[in-house]
Amino acid sequence: MEESWSLFRPYRWLAERSVERNRRKLIHRESFRASVLQISEIQAVLQSIAEKKCLLTTPLSLSMAMRQRKGKRYRAEARIPMALPGRRNQMWTMDFTRDSLASGRNFRTLNLTDGYTRVALCIEVDSSLPGLPVVQVLERGAHERGVPEAIQVDNGPEFISRVVDQWAYANGVTLHFFDPGKPVQNAFIESFNGKFRDECLNQSWYTSLEEARQEVETWRVDYNTVRPHNSLGYLTPEEYAAKVAARPASPPTPVVTEVPAWVQQDVQESRSANL
Repeated sequence: MEESWSLFRPYRWLAERSVERNRRKLIHRESFRASVLQISEIQAVLQSIAEKKCLLTTPLSLSMAMRQRKGKRYRAEARIPMALPGRRNQMWTMDFTRDSLASGRNFRTLNLTDGYTRVALCIEVDSSLPGLPVVQVLERGAHERGVPEAIQVDNGPEFISRVVDQWAYANGVTLHFFDPGKPVQNAFIESFNGKFRDECLNQSWYTSLEEARQEVETWRVDYNTVRPHNSLGYLTPEEYAAKVAARPASPPTPVVTEVPAWVQQDVQESRSANL
């Protein structure tokens, strides 16, 4: 018996290796089960988080709190189409344009023009132009050309600011806001912005704000004194302003667009309430 058992001793290592392999498989199987349990726990946590998000985004009909996005603020006034200007300083137009320096830094320009003579009163260049610089530009234009009767602008935050409204009230100037999304109602300044971008901003590459100010001011002087306008009888804005200064002002041209009846009723009610 001992001799027969001695014959199997060389194959003993095979049996030991098989036992070791089975033991490792069992350990791997147990670790795999543990990892599966961990994954299931993670999935349960993620599911609970998703359910909480669904509760937070439940509509108001289910009496749940929901964040409301605030809409853009507009001036609470009736949008009445403005008559075309018939004399100097009857209506100024104002708007912003944007561009960037060679370094990639953005800057803005505030364009102020006379709607009748097409004179570019001022082009202010700066990296930021809130309400106070807008008032400073208006003060400069009023000192050089006189106070306008009305200024036509869009619904930008700079133009509906309190400081601009206070300046207009103190100087007896009417701020006319055109309808949102209808820049054609301010066609004078939109036409000027297109010429300004094509003939000045797109033709130059500025390395600093000071250089941009110099180039823009040079173009503004050329626009007012050298460049002819076909809408002005091929005269420059300064020549046309000097020509119409000696003759009486023509009556204002009425706007073709009819004012809706509900707008007229609201205006009459507001006037009667003020009286």
